[in-house]
Amino acid sequence: MKLRSFLRPYIKESVLAPLLKLTEATLELFVPLVITAIIDRGIGRGDDGFILSMGGVLFLLAFVGMAVSITAQYFAARAATCFSTDMRRSLMRHILNMDVNALNRVGSSTIMTRMTSDINQVNTALNLFLRLFLRSPFIVFGAMVMAFTIDIGSALVFAVIIPLLGLTVFILLKITIPAYKNVQSRLDTLLGTTRANLAGVRVIRGFGKQGYEKASFDQKNEGLAGVQTGVGRVQSLLNPITMLIVNVGIIILIRIGGVKVEAGELTQGQVVALINYMSQILVELIKLANLIININRALACADRVREVFDLPETSDERLDVYSPDIKPGEVIGIIGGTGSGKSTILYEMLKKYDDVGYVPQKTILHSGTVRDNLIWGDEDASDDELYDALKSACAYDFVMEKGGLDARVEAKGRNFSGGQRQRLCIARALVGRPGLMLFDDSFSALDNMTGKNVKNALYDQVKKQGRSMVIVSQRTWPVADADRIIVLDDCKVVGEGTHDELLTHCEVYAEVYRIGGGR
Repeated sequence: MKLRSFLRPYIKESVLAPLLKLTEATLELFVPLVITAIIDRGIGRGDDGFILSMGGVLFLLAFVGMAVSITAQYFAARAATCFSTDMRRSLMRHILNMDVNALNRVGSSTIMTRMTSDINQVNTALNLFLRLFLRSPFIVFGAMVMAFTIDIGSALVFAVIIPLLGLTVFILLKITIPAYKNVQSRLDTLLGTTRANLAGVRVIRGFGKQGYEKASFDQKNEGLAGVQTGVGRVQSLLNPITMLIVNVGIIILIRIGGVKVEAGELTQGQVVALINYMSQILVELIKLANLIININRALACADRVREVFDLPETSDERLDVYSPDIKPGEVIGIIGGTGSGKSTILYEMLKKYDDVGYVPQKTILHSGTVRDNLIWGDEDASDDELYDALKSACAYDFVMEKGGLDARVEAKGRNFSGGQRQRLCIARALVGRPGLMLFDDSFSALDNMTGKNVKNALYDQVKKQGRSMVIVSQRTWPVADADRIIVLDDCKVVGEGTHDELLTHCEVYAEVYRIGGGR
């Protein structure tokens, strides 16, 4: 995906910002000439009226320059901010539609980094680019041209100093730009480690691996700090070296200027103008160097954002897997071991059927209230409908103990147990009253008694309301009362029928039943 397409709606701002900065730069180039006139004609001749009039000209140049600069800053900031906002919005929309396997392969910590810090870096660089990419080169070469109009011999110093400054900046950039890419890569690794430690903190403590994980984190953190320090050291040389070169140039200018003033070939004001032009060149070259650094960092970040955009979205094309036809009011059970293809079949059903309520294997609750999480099923659901769903999922009692529908839900539902989270997810699926309900091993965190109560309540609802239901499980008791049970082994259907029929005719199902202790 071409990221520059996000800038297309803001072409006007993207054109006006650099043009206005160019206007500001033109005004700045006239300032040393006005100062020259004040020194040579006003101060030199003691003409106070002329000094006041030229002071007014300086004030006018400053005021107009400030107005133009503020307007340019506004346009540049608007273009960059809107560009990054649209990109972030589009990226979020793409992530929500992204293929689950691709999403897992990249990792959430990497995607978070690219959506936040990477896009922010692109935003900053674009803002700087719109303000400086015309202004800085224009002042550098414009100041040199103005110096030649004052005195060709003195201006030759500029012809030597400017290439020397450019070479210095180029060498430093050549060293730092690849290092910045290394910094970003190491930052990704560190964030991934941090996220894994936070997500698995209980497991780490359970196995007593705090020391190992701390040492691993310290190693990655110190590696990142080492690379950042190295980059900082090289970049810290930029200002001192450029200042040294420019100050040497100023000393030479003063020396040459002093000789020419004595000889009557230059005035004092003209020497001051030459020094001002040299200072302008220094400032703009440093700005240009920082711009190039930011652009290169932003290009690396933009490539990382583009990689996420290039990941495939969920396709409507259905896989060549078994997908049973479901009759209204029918309950189908799907049973099989890990990796037998149960979840894949449900995934294809989500594409095949409309009006589906889905309860995934992994419980997903968002920070907010119980009500906020339940109305995902139906935003217009009444409180009575929400309470009915909670009762059907055997979640009513513990929700009321925590404060009812307005009870607080922390991020990922941390303030609820695993079984409670699972029942809230079941209740959420029930709220929308879907025609087909899919349960992907959704009773795994429930004890036998609670699980059977939830199952019986769901079965009663299905039969009364004529809805259909598919239950995926690795155990037999959640599917034993289903109208039809499909047995999978190694992604193949090895049995289909009722519970009693499969116990007699399907060895795989009978073995699962025996291993579960007859449950």
